[in-house]
Parts: sequence; C-alpha cells; structure tokens
Amino acid sequence: TGAGGLLGGELCRSLASAGHEITSVVRKPDAGLSSVEQQVCELSRSSNVEKLFNDKDFDAVVHCAAAIRRQEAADYYQDNVVATLNLMKHAKKVGVSRFLNMSTVSVYEGEGPFDETSALESTGLYSVSKICAELALQLNASDLFKVMTLRLAGLHGGSRSGGVVSSVVDAAMTGS
Repeated sequence: TGAGGLLGGELCRSLASAGHEITSVVRKPDAGLSSVEQQVCELSRSSNVEKLFNDKDFDAVVHCAAAIRRQEAADYYQDNVVATLNLMKHAKKVGVSRFLNMSTVSVYEGEGPFDETSALESTGLYSVSKICAELALQLNASDLFKVMTLRLAGLHGGSRSGGVVSSVVDAAMTGS
C-alpha cells in the first residue's frame, strides 16, 4: 500500500526488479509505477479493501500508506487507523500470514536513541494515529498472522542504494 508515495513506490519498484510478483495499491493511478500492477483503492473503505483480497491471493501485506501532514484529526484517523484496521481484518480473513507495517519514529517524544522498549508517547495527531494503528496490529498478531512494525525516520529523496528502502528489501528477501 502507499505505492504512490516515496517509500511505497521505491519498495514496489525494487521488489518488482528483483523478480517478485507484486500488486501496488494506490489512491489514484501513478505513471511512475507503470512496470507493476496497480490497484486503485481507498483503504478507509472496508468494502474496497475486501475486494482487493477477494481478487487475489497474497503472501504478505506491506503497508506503507499514511496521511502524514496537513490533516484534520478525522483525516488522520481514517487514513492511518481505519485503513490499517481494514487491511488487517481482510488480510487475516483470507489467511495472509505476514503483515509489515511502516510506522514512524514520531511515536516517541524527546531525544533518542530509541529502541523497541522505549515508551510510545506523543501528542501530535499524526503520531497518535500511528500509535493506535500499531497497537491494533499488535493486539491481533498471532502465530498465524505475524506482524512487524518498522518505525522509520528521515526518509528523503529518490531511489538510492544503501538507504531505508534497500535495507527493507534486503531484510524481506533474506527473511530477517
């Protein structure tokens, strides 16, 4: 999901060039993704997400879509929480076993360094919505539905090797 954005678009192109069969999910068609199958979907609408999963079998979901700035509280809730819950619900329903969620280092307050044991605390609309989505995924994780959340920071610029995107692709390909 989020294939029209920086991270999602780069990840789609990288996985496709490595020979993986992918379906990119976008809000509106993206000419920059002409080499991969695109599905236009409003993720905050459960019926739209259900149709995505009814049309295809998926081994995993990589969720990069998010509202990140200039949004009202309701927009953050719809785009970051409801969309994630819809994806999770329908993925679990059809037996998808892996869900990789891209979150943000903004879920922490203060100066780092941060790690997985650092307390989640924030008052910003964006980061609170990402915390809610993360917690919902954690509560629904199981041996049959494995969830991993990556809290990314400082995504900048286009395609490059050695950055976050290539690290995510390398980790996904090696199963680490």
